[in-house]
Amino acid sequence: MSQALNANFMGFPVEEVVPDAAMVKGVSRSSLLTGRRRIRIQPQTGTSAGPNSIIQFVLADSSSLLDLNSAVLSYTITTTGTGDVSLDDGPGWCRRATIALNGTNIDDTDLANRWSVAQVLAGADRSSYNGALSFAGFWAQNNGMPSGTAYPSTQYAIGDLSGALVASSVRYKAGAQLAIPLSLISKFFGTKAYLPLSQAGELVVQLLCATNSEAVFQRPGATDGAYTMTNIFLEVDMVQPHFLYAEMLNRVTQLEGEQGVVIPYNAVISAQGQSVTGSGQANIVTSLATNNLRKVIVTMSPTDQLANINYPAVSAFGNHSLTGVQFRCGSLYFPSQEAVNTGSIWWMTASAFNGGEPLHNRNGIIDYQTFTKTTGPGPVGFNVTGVTQKQYWADSCVVGYGFDNYKGGEPLDADGISVLGQAGSQLVTLLRIAPNASYFPNGVTPNIHLERTRYIVLKNGALRVEGV
Repeated sequence: MSQALNANFMGFPVEEVVPDAAMVKGVSRSSLLTGRRRIRIQPQTGTSAGPNSIIQFVLADSSSLLDLNSAVLSYTITTTGTGDVSLDDGPGWCRRATIALNGTNIDDTDLANRWSVAQVLAGADRSSYNGALSFAGFWAQNNGMPSGTAYPSTQYAIGDLSGALVASSVRYKAGAQLAIPLSLISKFFGTKAYLPLSQAGELVVQLLCATNSEAVFQRPGATDGAYTMTNIFLEVDMVQPHFLYAEMLNRVTQLEGEQGVVIPYNAVISAQGQSVTGSGQANIVTSLATNNLRKVIVTMSPTDQLANINYPAVSAFGNHSLTGVQFRCGSLYFPSQEAVNTGSIWWMTASAFNGGEPLHNRNGIIDYQTFTKTTGPGPVGFNVTGVTQKQYWADSCVVGYGFDNYKGGEPLDADGISVLGQAGSQLVTLLRIAPNASYFPNGVTPNIHLERTRYIVLKNGALRVEGV
């Protein structure tokens, strides 16, 4: 038996491996990191905020490393107004997130609320959405939080926004105590590497609050909805390095001739395209001169409803009879043949989020019904209970494409495609849609989110950011 095992199998060599459970080894630890503490930071702009205001934090430390993944923004948000009034799904209040390091702008994500919801719809999973993300303000497709005490008579179907709005309004009008990881607002805070603040300088986080009409979702019939934020603070983990490791960091980043430190991170740039009114082919052009374009996400919002408080513009992404998707960069086409099948378009999107593995445990919360749904903006039937009205305004058509060359394992720091020099550094998004003229007389507005890799370089006592 032993000889059979040691022999070649079908002509291939057999390698002897000791299973982890049987491995003889010591105990692992890292003496380079000597401590971790969680600190709370108050915003410089005050602990309260409202529509059109700015929330600003400044982080600085002379000896610690900042764990970017640990950053969590906490706040109490309260809505007022006639009838059912809730914040839109997720961080509907956050219109824009701007991050600066030592005076250098490193990330500027506009339409941060829409980008966050699109990321969750396509890249999270049902258990996370219903569980952990409910603490971050995600509620529109969570039927596990009915209002009142008459459970389960107040239960509603998944995607039944009318029932969900009742429950959410109760929580928000009472003052919902929420907290959201900053990585759901700015991709920079999804960086795995610790940031040496003592070498990088001050980190400034600015969050622009959206208007009432954009952030708030109020049941049709009234338009006096509003929101306020109070008790705002940011919590982060600071990691204390060993003093010898701290000295080494100082040497390699400050002295001339040393190699320096490079921290790769992903950043998002967002734009809204021209309104598409007619049916047929729509070409949306976005410019970004990057060598590392990693992902593109596209959603569509009714043009007339972008500033309508009675429509959930932050979270309702209609399908609008989508029959074709393709992205072009210079002479390169992604995919090579236009995606024309609904299922094909979805799996193309899923591949952009889970590394191409079909049965990944984070395949999104979108289903066939919500992906192909386009409900009109009118309130007719919104309060009616019945099969035809379930999933009203639960439209979840999120289209994406991942440009990484390597998928299925640990993501590479430098991957994707180069747009620089390709037809004016432009990415052209082709959509074949047919907006309903009676519902959407002024068409739909595409929301384009481009994710690319940039690099923070700490060398020779200076900081610079490479990559557009």
